[in-house]
Amino acid sequence: MGVDCLVIGAAEFDRDREREIFLKVHRGDAADGWGKFLALNYVEFEGDALMANQLASVAHRSARGPLARGGNGFAYADVSMLSSWRTPLLGGMWIYQALKQRGFEVALVQHVQLQAAQLEAALAEQPRAIAISTTLITSPLEMKALVRLCRERSPASYIVLGGMSIWNQFQVRKAENEQLPAGAPREDEGDLLGSFGFLGADALIVDPYGIETLAELLGRLKAGRSLDGLANTVRYSKGAPVSRLDRTGEVFDAARMRMDWDLVENEHIGSVVNVRTQISCPFRCSFCSYPTTQGPVIKAEFDAFERELQALSRRGVDTLMIIDDTFNVPPKRFMQVLEILRRHQFRWYSFIRCQFLDAAQVEMMKASGCVGVYLGLESVDDETLERMNKTATEELFRRGIGLLAEREILTYASFIVGFPGDTADTVRKVQRFIETSGLDYYNLKPFWYDHSTPIAQRAAEFGLSGQGYNWQHDRMNATQAYDLIRDLILDTRSRYVGLHSGELWEIGQFGARGLSKGHIDAVYDAHNAMLKQDLAGRGGEDKTRAFTRLQSQLRDVELTPAAW
Repeated sequence: MGVDCLVIGAAEFDRDREREIFLKVHRGDAADGWGKFLALNYVEFEGDALMANQLASVAHRSARGPLARGGNGFAYADVSMLSSWRTPLLGGMWIYQALKQRGFEVALVQHVQLQAAQLEAALAEQPRAIAISTTLITSPLEMKALVRLCRERSPASYIVLGGMSIWNQFQVRKAENEQLPAGAPREDEGDLLGSFGFLGADALIVDPYGIETLAELLGRLKAGRSLDGLANTVRYSKGAPVSRLDRTGEVFDAARMRMDWDLVENEHIGSVVNVRTQISCPFRCSFCSYPTTQGPVIKAEFDAFERELQALSRRGVDTLMIIDDTFNVPPKRFMQVLEILRRHQFRWYSFIRCQFLDAAQVEMMKASGCVGVYLGLESVDDETLERMNKTATEELFRRGIGLLAEREILTYASFIVGFPGDTADTVRKVQRFIETSGLDYYNLKPFWYDHSTPIAQRAAEFGLSGQGYNWQHDRMNATQAYDLIRDLILDTRSRYVGLHSGELWEIGQFGARGLSKGHIDAVYDAHNAMLKQDLAGRGGEDKTRAFTRLQSQLRDVELTPAAW
């Protein structure tokens, strides 16, 4: 029996291209928003560009012998040993088992670069269709390159792109279309993604879920039936649209859509996995499009979640990355989920809204295996927090972080710099907070202007214009925001973790692979020291000393196996 569908779950950014962009910025060449963003995440070392997990990988491997060098830098195998991408990814795996539930013969490649040999073997089987999830492939350049590779290796396969990046692009274009001045010509909704034929796919699935649409598409292909009239899709031929989008919208049935781990073979599961107990978010932060793109909150039934944990325990999983956006809301349900977790022996990490925590909850978190949490604080200026609609204050943040610190739960906090209304003074409050609140790790990310977010509806109020990492408003522009971030990293006496490097998922991967808190701190100490040298325009011997020290600190660490 042939493969009905090859599911591809994720791909990294092209390493050579990112290195080239970063090194131009490092040399002082003019940079756009993306180049400046990379300068906050990579360090230059021996002519290469390294994120924190890549630096740790190179230090660990080079402590055991010489490394091979390619023409453009360290070999991929040597920089990816501790990659956060080695955690099995829920998106591709969920599609895989959902299609198997519906009777299709399915193959799975979760990560293009880390599973390059598996991808080549799967494409050699000439699957009837290839479904590429874009939830973790955010760049159109990467989508296009992956489609081209699939087309070259398996020319007869029908290639479909779906997932959150496609859905988000639809939402952005829809918002921009609706925000055009009165009297300006508007596109019909069905034509908004007509130009996306440049990606090279045969079809896009335009839905936040899309599994029923994909199953219907595969069923028609398998039966040799026409795809005409298929809802939630745009189809292309030679890059030109041959259908218009007819959006009906799928309804997510939590009972039917549960994750069945028994349908996923051992080769796809390691000791760390992503799980979730609910989808979407009850809050409406003004910088975030997630509640809009995902719709109403959908909660898993408790018994279904416990069956998942039992299945994972049988498979040898010991660490969970819980990806609920608001895991501890509502609080009563949170305590019920913690009680389920307490009955099992998992270590776990999650997003947490610490302004809502109390001592009893934190005590139960620790008892149920919590190791670390991601705190999306975004600001500590109360007026900015109100504009963000964060339902929080600096005082509440400090109280929550204090409770977590008392129970020795690792805290990683992210902050937005340059949100409309921000000034240098509001940003400087972040530095004082980071250094005095007890946080373990922090990140500073420039404001990303997404036209589908609520703040876009107030653009005129703030003089906000531009998009993505290139924007300006009445009090600041993107270049000034980058300068403030640079200065804060240089001046702040705490451990900075690059957004691009993996954030809490990187920290979780480090812990699951055998690095202690001391080892993890050593990684970020070394990367921070090298990053500060780059941002200050220095380098040389100081970087070599930082690297040599990290080599020594990681020399005796025996890494536990990863999923791949």
